[in-house]
Amino acid sequence: MARILTILLAICFCAAPGQAREHVPILPVLNMILMRTVSPAQPFSLSSTSFSDGGYLSSRYALGGSNISPQLSWNNPPGGTRYYRIKVYDLDATDATGQNWIHWLLEVPASVTSLAENAGAAGGANLPAGSIRYSNSFFGQGNQAAAGTDYDGPDPPSGEPHRYRFSVTPLDINKNPLCSPAYLEAKYTKFTPPPAP
Repeated sequence: MARILTILLAICFCAAPGQAREHVPILPVLNMILMRTVSPAQPFSLSSTSFSDGGYLSSRYALGGSNISPQLSWNNPPGGTRYYRIKVYDLDATDATGQNWIHWLLEVPASVTSLAENAGAAGGANLPAGSIRYSNSFFGQGNQAAAGTDYDGPDPPSGEPHRYRFSVTPLDINKNPLCSPAYLEAKYTKFTPPPAP
């Protein structure tokens, strides 16, 4: 950028020997160059082809249904990103320690920018190389989850729908967050059909 400014100044304020200096308006020229070279930073974002933000999840993604993890994609990570932490948790339920009930927790390398449907299959078979799986809140809960490190979908009790947050956080080399997580939320109930959109 400094080189561009130097060239602009030279063009705008120099004259050939023996000629009068002619002032060329620099601001319009500078503005035009900046508009082409500097674009506003896009925020880190998350999207899914499996559900819409704020909508209802299909039983396809629920523990009592097909229990497959939904598709997730993320964009515009900050510089220095080495890993992503993916976390799926219930905003309306807590575990024995008082923390939100975790359905899936893992980290993937920075080269990964999406997870296909069913990436959370048993044993991590569908996860990208270099992924690290952590225990979910089903760990040690009997036969409900085989390993406790795979995706285990929504399984709310009777009553109002529960809200589920799918979040992705960019991490640096020391696994410290580089920015706030991007997230999507969805609701699920297994006792009443979701309302029509």
